[in-house]
Amino acid sequence: MGGKQQSFGFKGQPVVLNIWAEWCAPCILELPELDKLQAKGGVLAVLAVAVDEPDPAKVKGFLINRGLTNLKPYLDPKNVFAKALDIKTIPVSVLINKDGYAMVRADEPVAWFSTDAFALIQQTLLEGGG
Repeated sequence: MGGKQQSFGFKGQPVVLNIWAEWCAPCILELPELDKLQAKGGVLAVLAVAVDEPDPAKVKGFLINRGLTNLKPYLDPKNVFAKALDIKTIPVSVLINKDGYAMVRADEPVAWFSTDAFALIQQTLLEGGG
């Protein structure tokens, strides 16, 4: 990875960028862990970006109806991220360090509270690795 990416104005802050859609079953299964990750607060930001819906109210309702109250409804209905990141399938997650560099990419759902994922977050994002 290592390429510089935009991070929605989160300059100086590490970001977990997740690309998902309402119709994607693996995405829906991953969202609760992303919501919990965002709820932990701290310096890490979680950007869960829906690629299938242009209406923020609908995406927000979708999240709230599933009890996901910590994620903000970021949208990419024109698939700008999918094109920029050459995404062929979703979900996709990209760990972006505080300097705006994409450090790690996962082209599958991630168990965000697993030992491996936590260690990866610590190493690549929170400790300024890269």
